[in-house]
Amino acid sequence: MFDSILGDVYGGIVLTIREWFDECLERNCTVFHFPPNRKPRIHVLSPGSVCLVLIKEGASRKD
Repeated sequence: MFDSILGDVYGGIVLTIREWFDECLERNCTVFHFPPNRKPRIHVLSPGSVCLVLIKEGASRKD
């Protein structure tokens, strides 16, 4: 179903915390950098790809 609507456009889901999301909004972020040593398999994303950002409750791992 999505193939006929979106063609070859891929999307992603990003899980983060409220603190990161708020800071990103303040800075007008447009790029999400994944942590080192992660292999998120995002090679199919391209300009125009849409990412859904899900915010989880809780603090960052630093706390």
